[in-house]
Amino acid sequence: VMSRHPMDFFHKITRTKLELFLDRPLPDILAQLRACKLIRSRLDCPKCNVPCREYERKAPKWPGCGWRYPRCVTTYSALKDSWFARVRLDIRPLLRMLYAFGWEQASLRSLQHELRLPDGSTISKQSHTDYMSFFREICAVDNKRQPPIGGPGCVVEIDETAFSKRKYNRGKRMAAQQWVFGGVLRGDKTKLFAVPVAKRDIDTLIPLIARHIACGTEIHSDCWPAYNRIETLGLKYRHLKVNHSITFKCKITGACTNTVDGVWQKLKLGHKKRFGTHRSQLTSHIDSAVFFVRYELEDRFEALLKAI
Repeated sequence: VMSRHPMDFFHKITRTKLELFLDRPLPDILAQLRACKLIRSRLDCPKCNVPCREYERKAPKWPGCGWRYPRCVTTYSALKDSWFARVRLDIRPLLRMLYAFGWEQASLRSLQHELRLPDGSTISKQSHTDYMSFFREICAVDNKRQPPIGGPGCVVEIDETAFSKRKYNRGKRMAAQQWVFGGVLRGDKTKLFAVPVAKRDIDTLIPLIARHIACGTEIHSDCWPAYNRIETLGLKYRHLKVNHSITFKCKITGACTNTVDGVWQKLKLGHKKRFGTHRSQLTSHIDSAVFFVRYELEDRFEALLKAI
């Protein structure tokens, strides 16, 4: 039975419910995806401009459903013009992979052990890399849709952090240092943003502050010179600073950046587990890390589907 709000079907979905959902006949799975407006519910034949009919493909290796117009015998995938059409994989293992990604259990070894494709094979290393890249793109889309954080009566802490920073310039030579600028709403760590930047100068950071932080917000930062023009933006910001060379919390103004410092630790956790990240993939991994901080484990699968 369909719920009043189609996406509620995926709300707080458990592993058991997901298994039951993916064990249904493929037409039922596609019907639910259509109800959630993730795939087409109608297709007109591009050749004849007449509505196609749904049919079930009997191919033993890649069974599935699609659209077909009997007169011209032209067939189309049921996933045509959807995000799923980008991925050449059966919809059921694809959804399983997406769910595992949301639970941060999508390592190659885990998926090869748990996942079997319709032909009995398992996922290859190259395919795993491609699918994880697709999923991180979804996280990036969700991040871009988020409204500015903060507002009147709210405090947003901002800071910059470096990836691959050598302490005292000692030790093994590492990949090029990458700076990331971000902020978090005090009292709600799910309201955050993080953006890789080439420089930490005024021309780079000030536009990002105006884009990601709402008008009337009280902003706490360290004494980095690039922040000196925050109150001149005309957005009614109130800017308080803390000198980290003296203290972590200003006793006079109460300015503190401990919250955003804690968020950096979470964003770097995956980077450390991977023993570093290739610079071409770092931005997408930061996007997924921000996504994982924003949503609880049980809410991520629904959020990923909504962002598709």
